[in-house]
Amino acid sequence: MTPLEWFQGALPLKVASIFINDPVVTLSGEEWSFTAMCPWRLVGPGVRISWESERIDEAVLRLSGRSIIAVSATDSDATDPVLRFDGGYILSVEADTDLDPWWLDLPEIGIVGHQAL
Repeated sequence: MTPLEWFQGALPLKVASIFINDPVVTLSGEEWSFTAMCPWRLVGPGVRISWESERIDEAVLRLSGRSIIAVSATDSDATDPVLRFDGGYILSVEADTDLDPWWLDLPEIGIVGHQAL
């Protein structure tokens, strides 16, 4: 299976916990976690921020209790995944390095993102 297929196959993923170490964001739930250590954007009702914005914690905390209901990407490696949450929120990740820009931990597999060449 491709990284994108693994990600999509695990859906929906409910966010039970959020850890923010500005600008790094980790979302996690029962037996899964997703961490973005690269540029990202969050848009949705009442929010439009990027990893460079001030007070990202207030905006990202809106994802608490929500579920990732869809994931898309421009390639099967999910180089730049776009996570869609219930409630209309979208977290877009843009890998800027090959040094673990994002990673997804699932019970069966850990997936590490990479930069598009």
